[in-house]
Amino acid sequence: MGFGFLEFDSVETATNVCRDLQGTILDGHALILQLCHAKKDEVPKKVDNDKSSTKLLVKNVAFEATEKELRQLFSPFGQVPSISR
Repeated sequence: MGFGFLEFDSVETATNVCRDLQGTILDGHALILQLCHAKKDEVPKKVDNDKSSTKLLVKNVAFEATEKELRQLFSPFGQVPSISR
């Protein structure tokens, strides 16, 4: 099993993706989605109590899953500027 990071254009989009696609099956693996949080020494983009970032950690990714499959799964929520594996 592998993992990757996705970056979205807003915290709201990342939060919606995490909520709506939690447990989605891709290549026989149930994806585990987790919001990344700003490090203590980072300055948050928004000044509020929510330290969430626009990045999402995706766990339990099948090694056979391609970047194209990941983009197809997550792109209905908006542009996915960055995918790291």
